[in-house]
Amino acid sequence: MAELTLGMVLSREGRHSLLPTLRSQGPSYGRLTAFTSALHVATGLETRGHGLTSYRDLLPMLQRGELDLAWLPPILALQGINSQCAHPLVLPMRSGEAEYYSALFTRDTLDAPEQASQLHRVRVGWVDRTSSSGYQVIRAVLRSSGHELQELFGEELFLGSHDDVTRAVESGNVDVGATFAHIDTSGNLTRGGWGRTPVRILASAGPIPNDVLAAARGLPSEVQDQVSEALLHPSKRLAAAANELFGTTNFRAAEHHHFAALLELADYLDEAAE
Repeated sequence: MAELTLGMVLSREGRHSLLPTLRSQGPSYGRLTAFTSALHVATGLETRGHGLTSYRDLLPMLQRGELDLAWLPPILALQGINSQCAHPLVLPMRSGEAEYYSALFTRDTLDAPEQASQLHRVRVGWVDRTSSSGYQVIRAVLRSSGHELQELFGEELFLGSHDDVTRAVESGNVDVGATFAHIDTSGNLTRGGWGRTPVRILASAGPIPNDVLAAARGLPSEVQDQVSEALLHPSKRLAAAANELFGTTNFRAAEHHHFAALLELADYLDEAAE
């Protein structure tokens, strides 16, 4: 191949951060360039990065062949799988895990509800409309269980971050909130975006794969294998660049079971926002 193009969404600040060491909110163009350079060295494939402003553009560009690889959030990866325009290659490992959960939670008080079915037109805090764990997935699992969301939630606030959702629940500014969570080996939710705040879990959903590096369906399988192998067994340079860009040095091969829970909820998900 002449050149691989890796697309990912960058914030406005990130698009203007040209040096890999310059700190910005989220991925930056400088870090993307450092990663594609390290991937080129590891695979021998010429690779360049393409920074986008909207998630809405990623799948159409994969479909048209304008991108060979794309860094996708989990819901978008699911849509790419279902539309057969994206083939998941690897998932980033964070804190030793390739997956996480979504949880709807409230304050742990004597009069707190025990489950979501006991809610009636309460005030809920979401992260934002694009958040898998802080909005999309827990809503989908509630719908799939037969709940009418307008009966559960009377007022919906979008607070911008998992920390802000937790603070709003803790202070009583909202009655319930949604955030990410993790489970132990016994299958119990043990930690999440609420940190040390005592909470009561009303509903949970998952597992949800971490962000996904996906390939365009038309990318030759031998090229897909080269990219996957390089990330599954990264050189020091590639691991360092991946850590700067993606917040991880380790990856796991993407497999069907990573997406099984999302596939079951596909018909209940909201339309993805930008």
